[in-house]
Amino acid sequence: MKLFYRYIYFFVFLTIILIFFYQYFDLLNNILLIKKNNFSNDNKIAIVMIFDGENFMDYEVAINTTYCYSLQYNYMFEIIDESDTSEYSVNCLQKDFMFRRHCILANFASKFDGIINYILFIDGDVGVINPLHKIEEYLPKNDEEIIFYDRIFNKEIAAGSYIMRNSFFTRNLLNSFANYEVNVSSSNDGRDNVALQVVILNLLNITMYVDEYDHCMELYKHSVGYDQNMMVASCTRWILNRLDETPYNENFYTYKGGKIRIVRKLSSKRWVRDAFLTLGKFCDNDFLHHGWKSNIINQNKYEKIFKSEFNPSDDLCRSSNFLSAWNLNLSSKVTCDKIDYDIKMYIYYADMYDIKHIYLSNITKFLDLKFE
Repeated sequence: MKLFYRYIYFFVFLTIILIFFYQYFDLLNNILLIKKNNFSNDNKIAIVMIFDGENFMDYEVAINTTYCYSLQYNYMFEIIDESDTSEYSVNCLQKDFMFRRHCILANFASKFDGIINYILFIDGDVGVINPLHKIEEYLPKNDEEIIFYDRIFNKEIAAGSYIMRNSFFTRNLLNSFANYEVNVSSSNDGRDNVALQVVILNLLNITMYVDEYDHCMELYKHSVGYDQNMMVASCTRWILNRLDETPYNENFYTYKGGKIRIVRKLSSKRWVRDAFLTLGKFCDNDFLHHGWKSNIINQNKYEKIFKSEFNPSDDLCRSSNFLSAWNLNLSSKVTCDKIDYDIKMYIYYADMYDIKHIYLSNITKFLDLKFE
């Protein structure tokens, strides 16, 4: 009997030792990965792209500019291709990749908890148009945990890029976002962009707007196609606008005691926007452009941005002469007044369609009921 207990104690002890060594070597592996990526910026910032087995050549310019930029400022740049590895997607069972990617990012963030402080998540077709901006300009401050941005040409909160503090709150939010897929009607094609409005609403105290919320959810249940999904976006944003904690702030909408912020359309805090809004042109205020797929860039959907192929050496990207890698056509850069003018035209049309969609959604009927 004593021999039996000795075996039990031995196996328990061995199990504890194995767990210890596993955690130690996992941490060591993370540290080595950080060193391999030359990741040494003071704020411990990572840029993350997530792909679903897509052809990277379709995103060559976006990836190459981001990679070069990350070398210059010593940011970690991680490309996660879930078809290559299951390390970050092992528990991500969402069917739609657009939802699943947020679960994958949460797992990545969890693995590097305590090593990476901030993460800039970007779509695979987001590239660096102006490398003079540093990510530090846009990081969450004070109580801020995660920052999204307002799409310029409609009323969506964009799901394709956000900046997050690596915390339990943000990882939990991302998992909730990913898991919301099960609540979306199988006929709905708005994917994660439309769902994000609802996910944020679900985190807030909507006691005063329960009827309005139920009304928007009923619309969401039956919405199909762009126009109907934009009606849902307008409906949910109508509620969110009334729950905004900083309605007079020119830069942000604010929720959850300042933990969640959404950058307003014309804010100087906006780090990314759609390139097509200005036909690929940019100004000093721009940082990242969205929509840099090779088929768009190479087929002259707008003027060629770079004079030649963007493929600089690592040494050039790390050097003080790194700006020469961005061999831009002179016509690509214009004044910020010109950019703002073009953007304001899209905002005007977005506001007009928002008024139309609010009317069609009939969300304002609850105002009359409240004042009866």
